[in-house]
Amino acid sequence: MPVGPDSVPRRLEFGAAVGLGLGMLLQRLLDNLGLEVEPFATCGVAPGWRLRLPAGDLVTLHFVLQGDGGLVGQDDRIVPLPTHSLAVVPPGVPHQLVVGDGVLAEERTSPHGPPGMTHLRAGPDSALSLVVACGRIRATWGGVRGLFDTLREPLVVEFADTPQMPAVFDALLAEQRSATAGHEQMAKALMWQCLVELFRRFCVRDDCSLPWLAALDDQRLARALQAILHAPDRDHTLDSLAREAAMSRSAFAARFRAAFDRTPMEYVREVRLREAARMLRQSSLSVDTVAGRTGFASRSHFSRAFRELFGQSPSAYRASV
Repeated sequence: MPVGPDSVPRRLEFGAAVGLGLGMLLQRLLDNLGLEVEPFATCGVAPGWRLRLPAGDLVTLHFVLQGDGGLVGQDDRIVPLPTHSLAVVPPGVPHQLVVGDGVLAEERTSPHGPPGMTHLRAGPDSALSLVVACGRIRATWGGVRGLFDTLREPLVVEFADTPQMPAVFDALLAEQRSATAGHEQMAKALMWQCLVELFRRFCVRDDCSLPWLAALDDQRLARALQAILHAPDRDHTLDSLAREAAMSRSAFAARFRAAFDRTPMEYVREVRLREAARMLRQSSLSVDTVAGRTGFASRSHFSRAFRELFGQSPSAYRASV
């Protein structure tokens, strides 16, 4: 079943960058998406506690079912998580769910609960004030991996005015608890509803946090993006990517920056670093080998760039996940 969204860091002015009508643009997005859904857990946090969650290879979603809390990313900034808000955390980003400003203790996991469900707890069960549906998805567009991979930091969207969103996650958790025939297909259908609501929220505003939408309206940009994503270790240059897009060097650079709020070569470096982070999590390859396989000429250059993006050295990152 086609599904899923894509996302990138900052906002893009629709009027100047997107030529399609919003309805047609959203339809094109939905028609070319693929979705995989991993089982969700319920996460509970008590005041003064934090639940530390590791970096993963998929997009992490947190939907607040009850209470108010916060999400802490790599920069230690607390992003508010009010009731019925949805947090989208890009792959490779370790993060924490917290309640209160002064965190006194860290998480513990609870093995008890209904069959088929995982329950993560930070603090005593009797004191939990934040309850969140936590899960991971893979969303792709037209076979290109990781539409949310280009997010630089977690994205939080409030759905207090959208009653169908809590109903979606209540039903998703109920399906998972029942573990009856077809529950995986039902989970995918329910997540499809969630993503449609997410896209609608972005596509009715005058600005957008999904700059991939601009790329969907420009097949030239899409060709260059696909070249980067499918082979980040290649010796990409501004000239070679402009040739992929069949555009002049200056026009391509300007169009790319308008869509992604960064230069093509900055994007290439970020894709390489995120691929390196995946290798560090999933393999025992040496740091030198990972650097070479992701297109970096030297370990020192790789380590500096990695620290700039992830806030720690490659070795420290591997140890933390």
